[in-house]
Amino acid sequence: MRKLALALLLALATTGCATLQNGNFGFINYFSQQRKLAAAVDQMESGNGTAAADILTALCAEKGVAGVTDEALFRLSLLQLKPAGEKDYLQGQQTLERLHKEYPKSPWTMQSVQLLDLVNAANEQRRQNRSLRTNNQLLNKENKELRQNLEQLKHLDLQLEQKTKP
Repeated sequence: MRKLALALLLALATTGCATLQNGNFGFINYFSQQRKLAAAVDQMESGNGTAAADILTALCAEKGVAGVTDEALFRLSLLQLKPAGEKDYLQGQQTLERLHKEYPKSPWTMQSVQLLDLVNAANEQRRQNRSLRTNNQLLNKENKELRQNLEQLKHLDLQLEQKTKP
């Protein structure tokens, strides 16, 4: 009986180690990702947004864990929402949309609803600005052509007037 218990314990210990090494064991994976998230939050608090974004990006690329990945997606989207570049803005929007798609019941999703609305409105505003800028350029070109035509007509009118005077 003792030998059987020892063999069973040995088999369980060996299986447990293999499971721990794969990282697929639920609790181990959860706590591992929780530690990474805490490290990213520490980086954010110390003002190192780049390092935090790298950690959060790697965390979001792993298999999702409710309670960790949803918070990581939310925090990553905040880091990606920079007014400097449109590409970053779109990345932030895509990250928020991923949060809404993968974790619809998460408290982080509920907090990000208005933020996503604002991001969508800002992107629509940018699209409209590009369209207006293009229209403005076309109108300026047309205005320039009309001025040239007007000058030509004035010149022709003067020539015609000079020809009619004897």
